[in-house]
Amino acid sequence: MKRFIYPAIIIALIAIFIILTPRNPQKISSYQNSESNLLIPQKNSVIVTLNLSKNNLDITKNETLRKLIKLNALFSEINGVNRVDSLLNATVITSSKTDIVIGSFIPEKLTDLQLTELMSTSQNYPELLPYINNNHSSMIFYISFGKNVSSNKLFKSLNEINNKSDIKFYFTGKAPIMSLTEELLSKDILIFMPILFIIIMAIFRIFKSTKIIIISWVIMLLAVALAYSLVSFLGIKLTPLVLLVPIFALGLLSDYIIHYIYHFLFSPITGNNLNTRRSLIFPLGLTALSTLTGFFSLIYIGLSGHVLLGSIIGIAVIITFIGVFLWLPYLSFPKISIEILPKFSYYQVKFFDFLYRSRKPLFLLLTITVIWGITTLPNLRIEPYPIEQLPQDSTVKMAENILNSDFYGALPFFIEIDSGEVNGFLRKKTLLAVDKITSHLNESKEIGFNYSLLSVLKQINSYFNGNENSIFDYKDEFGFYQMLIEQYLIYYSSSVDPLEYESLVDPSFRYFSIKGYVKYTSVDSLNSFYDTIEEIKKELPQDWSLSVHGVIDELKKDKKSLQKNWIFSFGIGNFLIFITVLIFYRKFRLALFSLIPGFISMIISFGIISLLGIKIDSFSIIFVAIITGLVIDYSIHTLSAIDKIHEVASIKEGFTYINNYSGIPIFLSFLTSLFSFSVLFLSSFSGARSLGILLSISLLVSYILSFYLLPIIILPTKIKKEH
Repeated sequence: MKRFIYPAIIIALIAIFIILTPRNPQKISSYQNSESNLLIPQKNSVIVTLNLSKNNLDITKNETLRKLIKLNALFSEINGVNRVDSLLNATVITSSKTDIVIGSFIPEKLTDLQLTELMSTSQNYPELLPYINNNHSSMIFYISFGKNVSSNKLFKSLNEINNKSDIKFYFTGKAPIMSLTEELLSKDILIFMPILFIIIMAIFRIFKSTKIIIISWVIMLLAVALAYSLVSFLGIKLTPLVLLVPIFALGLLSDYIIHYIYHFLFSPITGNNLNTRRSLIFPLGLTALSTLTGFFSLIYIGLSGHVLLGSIIGIAVIITFIGVFLWLPYLSFPKISIEILPKFSYYQVKFFDFLYRSRKPLFLLLTITVIWGITTLPNLRIEPYPIEQLPQDSTVKMAENILNSDFYGALPFFIEIDSGEVNGFLRKKTLLAVDKITSHLNESKEIGFNYSLLSVLKQINSYFNGNENSIFDYKDEFGFYQMLIEQYLIYYSSSVDPLEYESLVDPSFRYFSIKGYVKYTSVDSLNSFYDTIEEIKKELPQDWSLSVHGVIDELKKDKKSLQKNWIFSFGIGNFLIFITVLIFYRKFRLALFSLIPGFISMIISFGIISLLGIKIDSFSIIFVAIITGLVIDYSIHTLSAIDKIHEVASIKEGFTYINNYSGIPIFLSFLTSLFSFSVLFLSSFSGARSLGILLSISLLVSYILSFYLLPIIILPTKIKKEH
């Protein structure tokens, strides 16, 4: 009966979570719900770039206009889209003989000649700069969609329109980047899984038991299925990183099964369920703890993909650990009287003997390597917006190139300013300060475009007085200046979209904004933008404050999270292991030795990152979580074997014992992880390939340092102590 309790409970929980998983309705809004005092434009948007010249379109022709209106309508009809902004519906401030008019730039029923004349004036309106370039060869559509609209469905809809339409375009944004990444990984997974399945099967075949293979797959599949159903129930959003779950799950979860099966059926030292559980509960418990620390630290980054990946793998590790210790002992396995990898064990001992005899040059080499690794730490580059990983001919890269070359950048920013007083924006000193801020922004080569209510006021003033800057010439006496600004704003607010107006200034005229776009090429663009912001903050009037919102603020937070994560993951993981080893073994030296492989491995890994020019981004940061767990895993199993040595006559005899006790399962675990991660080399996505390179190299270094270096350091002390 006990044999069926565990799988029955897991299957029941999976069914419950699937049934109870809520189906969230779509929430559509053009503006964010935030603590801001202004309406911040929604971050969920897609930017569509259209090369008019390559599509043989002339914006001064009515025929072109009709085609663009039809394309605009197709964008608007996409499920979940609630707003499409472009030159077709852009409003401008113009003047007639008697009045200031705010209305559509392109009115209805124009002849080709009138349209030509109209387009010749487009550069006179700063409102139009984000929509069409100087020579009218390219234009842009901004598509806003709901918070919970599926990125994949939006991506698919845009591709379908592109394929069916005579007009070809490119598009970018966070949603397309996520969807394109998932598309690339989805194609790769069809190649990965069969290869990975064959590799794992080959490793498990070493145990010469079909039942072991079946039970192993059942434990891993149930663990992943329960973890996936639980995170879905909790409402954690699916992202492209979910496609990496099978690779990491097979590479990590098999470790627990391999160790238990080896020690129960093949180890010459442990031979029954009770002894197996007693001998493995501590080292595998520490392995689980270190893996959980690494993967749960991904949640600390805060990005939806890392929360998803960290949660699924972390929960799957817990379920696997429970299955190994509370289910496997109640299953019957035939006793197999064969020796696992006999030749491997022979050469392992010979190789270790060679390393021990060459330990002085080895220590020197490690010292030099660590010093080199430390010197490369300042060269580590963090990239929160890894669009460089996408193929050059992808729609995202093509769109980004057009936006940075023909327009003013693809990354929107929203600066909210608090003047500290009601009606502050209506004062002359405030507008002068805002003008100074916009001058700073204009001087930055990274900032392609900025727009504020001051831009509107200057334009209205130029129609009345022929000069934009003459708005600063009026005297601020007897409330005249405030009344003038209020009058200008009445003109503007009476015709513009109310939501747009409320994103520029609040009803009390205390809070106002500056919007624009950044030409993002790398993290240097982000740093340069915030350097400019810091310069502006230093010169703000007293009682003023400034905050940045939008996608660019998200990237800054992502960068900060990525910086902290690898330190947090590695530091906390090693600290927990140090304390646990110290409490369990009550030996400070042993606890200290447990940190050596992890420290050296991480330093060497970061040196390799710098050498290969790999940036720490949302993909490569995952290697820290995995390696933190695995290097500690190898170290703990090696230390566990060393601690059981009571009396040996030689170094060779001591290592033979270590190899017989934990060397073979460590090696099989190493092979499983190495082959699982190395399939990432086959990916068409450069981020996945970089992750595969980092994991494979770091895994090899971790294995060598844990399994060979620790015995070289500790065994001589052990022998001297015992003899």
